Amino acid sequence: EVMALAYQKDLAITNLSDAINHFGENSEEAKKAQHELFLKKEALDNHPLVRDYLKAYQEVRELYFDLNDILFSNLSLKMKEHK
Repeated sequence: EVMALAYQKDLAITNLSDAINHFGENSEEAKKAQHELFLKKEALDNHPLVRDYLKAYQEVRELYFDLNDILFSNLSLKMKEHK
């Protein structure tokens, strides 16, 4: 299901790009394609597996930011002291 939703979103991206290139950014065709992309992305983002993945990914990112602060905060302070 997720792969199918991701593929549909990718097709919507291509359709939007084609509509903008052919009809212009403010055309009705581009607006329709943009709305269709919004719907496809929303369907993908709201899938339970994707929501679980994004939640876990956010938790991992927070851990990396914390580790970055722990590992490198003293380094940047030391570099400022040596200037």
